[in-house]
Amino acid sequence: MSASSSQASPSSSSQYHHFVPRFLLRNFAVFKNPGKVVPKTSKKGKNRTPQPQKLTVLDLQRGEFKQGDVSETFGIVDMYRDFEEVDRDQQKLERELSVLENAAADILARVKRIHDAGKNQVQLSRKEKDTLRRFLFIMMYRNSSFAKRFQTSRKDYDADDRVEMLAYMDERGFQSPRDVWFANIRAFLKVELDEDWPNALENLSRRAYPSDARWFFTHIQAFFIAFCTPKKTEEEFLLTQNAYGVYEGPTSAGPWTDYHRFAPVSPKIMIVLRSLLLPFAGVEQDAGIRQMLESTKSMHPDPDKAGSFLEDMPVSRAGNNYSRVINGRVELLSTKMSRDKHIFYFPFFALDHDHVQKINMICLENAHDTSTIVYKSPESLRTALEFYLTDKTPGFKVICGSRPNDSDYLHRMVREMGLLSHVRREDEMRPYLQLLHKFARQLGSTVDLEYNVLNGLGSIFTTAMRTE
Repeated sequence: MSASSSQASPSSSSQYHHFVPRFLLRNFAVFKNPGKVVPKTSKKGKNRTPQPQKLTVLDLQRGEFKQGDVSETFGIVDMYRDFEEVDRDQQKLERELSVLENAAADILARVKRIHDAGKNQVQLSRKEKDTLRRFLFIMMYRNSSFAKRFQTSRKDYDADDRVEMLAYMDERGFQSPRDVWFANIRAFLKVELDEDWPNALENLSRRAYPSDARWFFTHIQAFFIAFCTPKKTEEEFLLTQNAYGVYEGPTSAGPWTDYHRFAPVSPKIMIVLRSLLLPFAGVEQDAGIRQMLESTKSMHPDPDKAGSFLEDMPVSRAGNNYSRVINGRVELLSTKMSRDKHIFYFPFFALDHDHVQKINMICLENAHDTSTIVYKSPESLRTALEFYLTDKTPGFKVICGSRPNDSDYLHRMVREMGLLSHVRREDEMRPYLQLLHKFARQLGSTVDLEYNVLNGLGSIFTTAMRTE
């Protein structure tokens, strides 16, 4: 079966387009009837293991546990359907995306197979690494939040870049933000990654919205890939609806900094994209990089609190066959090896309990306005929920005020002043936290829900931990 995220049908018919492809969803799937599955017998008389078909999910809209079909989870009908195509090939973009998805599916299936076999690293060619980097960016760029941003009319487009976007549309003759989105995705699929960075950026900027073109290359150039796995066998990573669009880092009224981004591959494998601004094991941090990190922090209202929640995570860049590290410095080998011969050695980093659950916590914190959370085992879900519900880290689970008027005022003020990264109105966040607490209780948990309440006193804002 193809790894494409569309279901077979004529190009002019409606299709359910996944923003998390089915080949990834299957890694989180359980059997159709857990505990009652009888292995099927093939024509040769040998038992065949039944293929996973169902996902176990938290339905945040109905407030219940349920099973969902892989084919009907994390997608939108006609997300990539181009109704303006006069040649009636309205699903062309989906088929173009499927080529990249199939290539990424092959790479990640091998990564999973090697990890599951107990190996400590996986080798990727430069072409495979670049394919994976392209795929990860497009996964982020086409998530459900971006679909909502672009799938609107010119008149109703209200993102922060409204003025720039409308000017760009006028310049290029685009009729809707959706047309810009489609053109950008096509450009990201086609841009050559072997070109020198300045030339590649210039070429991409001629075909894509310039700020998003710069974002594409920042994503490629400023982060490294780390394959992470739980050290404890009973722990797992969750898959939230918007996981591929989640980042870790400070957000202020204007600037935001993403130190880490996340891409769940399976309950046991999480791709972490880590900023090169942060230190990592084995290599001495360059003085210029340290200066850039401090400069980045200084853009936020409170630079001392603008660091990374996961800075001490024990990950590092992949090794390769064309350089080596000597006394903390990377030195190129004296070889004229061509780029297509480059091999990268990616270790599997075993993360301890705190780092695994901090990643889950970041995903849960950002899932408050989504509808579905996918998990594999009830035990691992309970562990993740308990860690999040009882964590006391400042900046997480922050709710504005206790009365509607206070909540509205405080929420507006702190967002305008950029004082806290993730402040939600009480009527947005508190019901979500209470729902997660209810789920935890149904799984046998006895922990209390703890969250931060933001109160105002004149121009001074204070937070206090509340337990219920």
